[in-house]
This record gives sequence, C-alpha cells and structure tokens, in this order.
Amino acid sequence: MSAEQLYQLPDDDLQYELDEGLLVRMAPAGHPHGRIEGDLYYRLRAALADDGQGQFYTSDTGFLLFDSPDTVRCPDIGFVATKNLPRATAKGEGYVIGPPDLAVEIQSPSQSPADLAKKVQQYLAAGSQSVWVVFPKSNAADIYEADAPTRTIGLDDYLESSVLPGVRINLREVLAG
Repeated sequence: MSAEQLYQLPDDDLQYELDEGLLVRMAPAGHPHGRIEGDLYYRLRAALADDGQGQFYTSDTGFLLFDSPDTVRCPDIGFVATKNLPRATAKGEGYVIGPPDLAVEIQSPSQSPADLAKKVQQYLAAGSQSVWVVFPKSNAADIYEADAPTRTIGLDDYLESSVLPGVRINLREVLAG
C-alpha cells in the first residue's frame, strides 16, 4: 500500500501506519497511555512557550519516513524544528514529509519490544535526531540521540533532547500525572 492510499482510507476510528508498504492497524490508546501522552505533550509545549523553535504534532499525525515501499509512522508526539518546517509541509495536505526531529513513543500493553525497536530504528534511519521511548510499566525511558549511545533513565531522571536544548522533563512527574 502507498502513503497516498493510506491517506484515502475512510475514517473508521482506528489508527493505521505503514511499515514498508504493509498496513498496520492500531487500537486507540487506553489509560494510562493517553494520560501520559497528554501530560508529556502539555509539558513540552509549556517548556517552549511558543518561542518559535518548531511545531509539535499529536499521535493523529503521520510522518512519511520512506517511500517505495512507503513507511508512515505516527509517533505519540512529534516535533519538527522551525528550520525543517518548509520540508515537512512541502506537499500541503497529507502526511508530514520526512521524520520528526524528536519522536516520542509510549509503549502500549500490546506493543512488543521488537516493534518499538523497529520504529526507533526507522525514525533514526530517516533522520530523526532524537527518540524517546517511555515504558510506563517499568517506570523507565530510553533516550536515543542520533550520534550518542542510548541512555536508559529512571523516575528521578529527566527526559532531554539535543533538539530542545534546556528542556528537562522529570520522568516521575510525567508517569505520576
């Protein structure tokens, strides 16, 4: 399936991604996933205070990472830096062209570690500079930076990214609400 065919699917209250041309169906987020996503999105937006650094996207937004075969991913939160917005919006309606500079994934109960690892590798291979993977059940998160070793953090540590200098979000506060 192509990204264009995916975009033309009728709305059936489910979310879909494309993984190398294969349709992947995803159920709506449950609790606590949705609460964590909302809280983290709010904290990131508040930390930037509309200072023009870029644009945040919610999990309803698809990013066309690769074509032929097409890969469209919908991170729980995506951020595109201002300098990359012309590229991201070059085709008008449709998916964001290219990767988010920062992609945030929150592990769902039905999501396998292998599926998450594949998404992380796709984001980084497409050009994302940073990926956060939050693990609500284990109270931890992995931080991937394009040119640095992966870091695993715990509740007393902070989510940070080279994409958003100076932004530090305590993992305990996000997971506790």
